[in-house]
Amino acid sequence: NNYTRDMCVALIDSVGKGCFKNEYDFVYLPIDFHRDSNRGYMFINFVSVESALAFRETIYDFKDWAIPSTKRAMAEPSKFQGREKLIEHFRNSEVMHENVPSHYKPLLFDTGRVVDFPRPTVPPKPPGRYRKGPGMPSATDSHASNLVGSSGSGAGAPSQA
Repeated sequence: NNYTRDMCVALIDSVGKGCFKNEYDFVYLPIDFHRDSNRGYMFINFVSVESALAFRETIYDFKDWAIPSTKRAMAEPSKFQGREKLIEHFRNSEVMHENVPSHYKPLLFDTGRVVDFPRPTVPPKPPGRYRKGPGMPSATDSHASNLVGSSGSGAGAPSQA
């Protein structure tokens, strides 16, 4: 569970000899805020069913991690299908709270470029670690983010951890 969101994006871009670069428009690696590590799965929305299925086949049983691990990847469809459904699901979630560092938040892409995530429609509650209190970190504190995982438009992402 030591992969970061950025490491996951680099992995997606590199597997299959780079054929998945610009083939996705949403990436989110959920974090366990108490352990400061990823939860072992991620959400990826591919721009086409064909790309999602090809990624699913390519990533199956992947084990060439940048960080030593015996875990193997797999990808499965998510119950949230499509970019808009993923935005709707995460937009008002605790991960979008202003105190959560940006490297823990979902990323949206438009032809490979990161674009702004829509602002929440209601104020999100902070996750436990980022609730106000003495000694609690803020969004400007630096934290090592640890991440990698599963799902999206037809297929998902690696499940390393």
